[in-house]
Amino acid sequence: MSKQLGCRASDLVVTEASIPEGSGPSAVLPGWGSCRFPLTLSTGCGDTETPHGGLRDPDSLVLTSRVEGDTARFPLEIIYVARKAKDTMVSYYHFQRMNRRLPNPRTWDEYFDTFLAGKVCWGSCYDHVKGWWRKKDSHPILYLFYEEMLKDPKREIRKMMEFLGKNLKGEVLDKTVYNTSFAVMKNHPMTDYTNDMKMNHQLSLFMRKEVIGDWKNQFTEAQTKKFNENYEKNMADTSLPFCMDL
Repeated sequence: MSKQLGCRASDLVVTEASIPEGSGPSAVLPGWGSCRFPLTLSTGCGDTETPHGGLRDPDSLVLTSRVEGDTARFPLEIIYVARKAKDTMVSYYHFQRMNRRLPNPRTWDEYFDTFLAGKVCWGSCYDHVKGWWRKKDSHPILYLFYEEMLKDPKREIRKMMEFLGKNLKGEVLDKTVYNTSFAVMKNHPMTDYTNDMKMNHQLSLFMRKEVIGDWKNQFTEAQTKKFNENYEKNMADTSLPFCMDL
């Protein structure tokens, strides 16, 4: 894949186990010139590579991707963000409702079973988080958790800086924390995808909630029991330290 993408040692890949951003290179969105970061490319639903020829052009590149760890062969630095599966399921459901590029998730009950079966874009959540967790022992991968990023964003941003060999001044760090906060991103058209006509913000907002444990507002008691049993079965072979009591 690294050969197909034309990656270099100076490039950075950010991969997510959470909500996808849509499909196709995000660089083609209207008003991209106003974005705070010069270039971000992302792969679409089901893609394992991007068709965008500009990958080989920029001197500095960030590529967001959702490929599984077992399929990725990047000679570069990777930042992976994982989120607790219950909240991921709920967020992904509402995102799929409002994203016209993705299949209709139908009812929550139907989607619940579809998610547990791993029949969603980018496959099983379990395979995804475990695949990248294994890869971190043999590749330069910084494995982060969404919940920890919400609890202490400055600490997690410092981890990224150290991982990338950067030593930014306190003022720059504070600005980074501010500009990546939910409140700021929710009101910025480039991070809330306000100009993306494929996003139906009447059904659900792209920047929907900044909470841990929103699954409790969606799961029935029976679904919680079924999910816990499914989770224990699929995650028994990993040391991933997810906090499951939130």
